[in-house]
Amino acid sequence: MATLQARIEGYVGAITGSTSAIQDAMSSEARILIDALPAFDLIQDGASNSVTTTAGQDAFPVDNVRILDVMVSYPGHPTGSKGPYRARKISRSESGRMLDPDGLYYRKPSIVYNNEGIVRDPVYFIEKIENTPPGDTFSHVRTIPEPSVTSFGGFDLVTATLEYVPYPSISLSDANLYEIPKKILQALVFYGAIEELTYRISNSITKLASAFYTSPTAPVFIPPPLPDSPSIAPGSVSAQVVTGITGLDTDIVELGTIFNPSLPILSLDFSPVTTALANDDFEKSRNELEKIQQQISEYASQSSVILDEWKGSEVQSYLSGVESKITQARINAELVGQYAGRVDQANLSNAARALEAEYREYELELQRYQVSFTEQARELDLFSARVQDEAQAYTDKASRTSTEIQSNQGQLVSLQGLYQQQLQKLGLVAQPNQ
Repeated sequence: MATLQARIEGYVGAITGSTSAIQDAMSSEARILIDALPAFDLIQDGASNSVTTTAGQDAFPVDNVRILDVMVSYPGHPTGSKGPYRARKISRSESGRMLDPDGLYYRKPSIVYNNEGIVRDPVYFIEKIENTPPGDTFSHVRTIPEPSVTSFGGFDLVTATLEYVPYPSISLSDANLYEIPKKILQALVFYGAIEELTYRISNSITKLASAFYTSPTAPVFIPPPLPDSPSIAPGSVSAQVVTGITGLDTDIVELGTIFNPSLPILSLDFSPVTTALANDDFEKSRNELEKIQQQISEYASQSSVILDEWKGSEVQSYLSGVESKITQARINAELVGQYAGRVDQANLSNAARALEAEYREYELELQRYQVSFTEQARELDLFSARVQDEAQAYTDKASRTSTEIQSNQGQLVSLQGLYQQQLQKLGLVAQPNQ
């Protein structure tokens, strides 16, 4: 006989969720269906069992069974076996009056035939008692009158027979399905398939929600300080050289701070999608997914525009400032070189040549700085491209996931319909699991 897992996979393919979770859900649903079915149907189905007890009030735990019928008999009566008599179910509070020796409705738990005869309208109720270890409780059936092993003429005085159906503990891998009532077996298969599809849809939304980072932050751009220009100390030979040169700029100042780009905030809320799915509003869930994709597309476009403007204003302005310093350093070197060729004093000529070399080296340092700055700025270009790529990748993934969700939703609706048909065949009207 095919296992439950094989039967479920026949409708939805390989199970991707937790088999334990599906088993637990099916076990809970089995209890609900067994409780809802008429007792006669379960007995006719061959799902019921019976047990006869003479062991007193705590003879049969019923936490994991549905009681169908309770019968009380008097096999040891002197005039012959009496019963069985069907016991009527009462509440725990009602039982208190029947067990009160001073009460009007008292029924003596142990029957003494010679004095009181038999009780032809017995009752039963469900009571919780403490088990071992302390604190662990279980429910049991208690009848009035209670079963008793006290004998009269070698016969048991009172017996209680319980007809019951055990609640099955579902195992997807177990091929032995005999403990599951046949009437509900197919309904449970559909229910397990519905649980699997519900998981797939929920899992798709979870993966979609984590597929794109929230509020990406551009790399912080902090350029290093510009190289120091040659120092002209007052009273030095270099200062004497400088005083004889017209157009020489000896104060090449630092550039100002470059401002980093400020990107928009991206905050994605997937709760409307999950709410729509929980309400079986598949059209709304698709619309909400499209809104999220539109948010990401707009974010990518806005980020691209902001980064382009930043490169065209802040970065370009800064690079223009560096370029002007390179030009000034070159002009200074040329002016000092021209001065060195004109001056007659050897010490001033040598000082001028040394100063010219410093300006030439300074120009090279500025050029190297320019290259380094440009390479750092390229990181922002790469970041901009990454935003675009990830946005596109997300859009592609969202599209594929949306298609998967729609496919699973369609199959889910179909299985819910089949499950509903099974309930109707059983004479039940209930909504399938959402």
